[in-house]
Amino acid sequence: MRQTHGLAETVEQLGREPQEFVWGVRTFIAGLVSHYVLDGGKLVVCHAGPPEKYHGRTSGRVRSPALYGETTRETDEFGLPVRYPWAEDYRGKAVVVYGHTPVPDTSWINNTICLDTGAVFGGKMTALRWPERELVDVPAEKVWYEPVKPLAAEAPGGHEGRPLDLADVHGHRVVETRHLGNVTVREENAAAALEVMSRFAADPRLVPYLPPTMAPAPASARDDRYLEHPAEAFAQYRADAIGRVVCEEKHMGSRATVLVCRDAAVARERSGVPQGPTGSVYTRTGRPFFADPEVTEEVLGRIRTAVTDAGLWEELATDWLLIDGELLPWSLKSAGLLRNQYAAVGAASAAVFPDTLAALAALAALAAAGRPPATVPHDEQLAWLDRLVAAGEAAGTRLLRRTGWFYVDIADEESVRAGTGWWLGLTGAGGEGVMVKPLQAYARDAKGRLVQPGLKCAAVSTCGSSTAPSTRAPTTWSGCAGASSGTSARSRCASTRWGLEALDRLAEGEPLWRVHEAVFAVLALESGPVDPGL
Repeated sequence: MRQTHGLAETVEQLGREPQEFVWGVRTFIAGLVSHYVLDGGKLVVCHAGPPEKYHGRTSGRVRSPALYGETTRETDEFGLPVRYPWAEDYRGKAVVVYGHTPVPDTSWINNTICLDTGAVFGGKMTALRWPERELVDVPAEKVWYEPVKPLAAEAPGGHEGRPLDLADVHGHRVVETRHLGNVTVREENAAAALEVMSRFAADPRLVPYLPPTMAPAPASARDDRYLEHPAEAFAQYRADAIGRVVCEEKHMGSRATVLVCRDAAVARERSGVPQGPTGSVYTRTGRPFFADPEVTEEVLGRIRTAVTDAGLWEELATDWLLIDGELLPWSLKSAGLLRNQYAAVGAASAAVFPDTLAALAALAALAAAGRPPATVPHDEQLAWLDRLVAAGEAAGTRLLRRTGWFYVDIADEESVRAGTGWWLGLTGAGGEGVMVKPLQAYARDAKGRLVQPGLKCAAVSTCGSSTAPSTRAPTTWSGCAGASSGTSARSRCASTRWGLEALDRLAEGEPLWRVHEAVFAVLALESGPVDPGL
């Protein structure tokens, strides 16, 4: 046997021990199994990673992949075998915890995680608390053994993972999500989305999420003056066994997503873009919102100050936030309309979430471990946003303004009337309408099926103008609202779940290619009549 990788030192140490101890070690090692199936089959622990079909089985065929893994039969520039990326293809229900191939940082990939973070090479020792799925690590005392391949080199499972690949998004694909099961992306949709992303989108490292459009409520049969009416939305959710909803003020703005980092160092670490921006502001198709980088940095700086003053970095235990909102006005030509009809309309965002899931511990009963705050009830999210807006106003900025919202208990007729009256007041003053959302995110009906995440209720048509959004100067941000894109309600629901899938993968620290698999699917599912300038 070749005594490499520190084995010679182990043999030398054993040579100084009594024979009884040496035989005890041999007996212990000989009695080890190839892998362990724990917690009623929910957890599999192994050295390298057996396929799902081998879980719980014992044979020579099982032992080899469990201990050594599979290779592509190629060698890299360091003369080491190239490991087959089996985790990318894994679709099993059991969580697989493995090692064997050292990585700089751990990350979840398809319900698997590599805990070998190279302690012997001067990296760190990492452990997983189960069933909390909490990671704990301590730095190595020193470099005990110089690695042949630098630990910082790209490795399967690392935070960056492998580069983005055209094969990840091209052609007809069926991809599994945790909230919607298998979702099909048709080849023609993928081709259209690829055209938009390749020609217009910002650096993919700065586009970790795309917002979907929301479905309209069923057509109103109550009054010809209304496109939709809250009564239809309430009836839809009542049929879905949803008890309480939140009505959020809807705006005539341009959808914008903001990725804001605490400082430049965090931005470099999070995005991997050296000497790059401290975040990004982009449209719902991933295109940079402002042509001038200085304008982008000004917007990011003002939002960063508001987040800091609101204490959200500490409360959410994160160093970056993603905010989904709208920019008002949608065109400088509409400034008069907005000034006259939307003076009281709020601005901010519709979802805030950190990348550190341990931060959710501070939310107590509001969220369980392993879930990003996008799963927190909508009133909790709106409360965060109200604080963000208040902090911005206290700092003297007019960039952020509040979005109005209203509770409705759809089993209580008086509450329904009050909610409808609120909507009538908004639309009567020239407002565009409301978004009706279940109070609880990821809401399900009586049969356990996910329901529509939101239904928009417009009043009269206010979409006669199709002027593109201005990119000259920012004014105000408004709460999340969607515009009809001609896609079916099912596609909108699927794209929304894909958006949440991207958030989950992002929050769990999965590699960029895994996050962008979900991001790309959002655009592909809505790629029919989408205008890349929006």
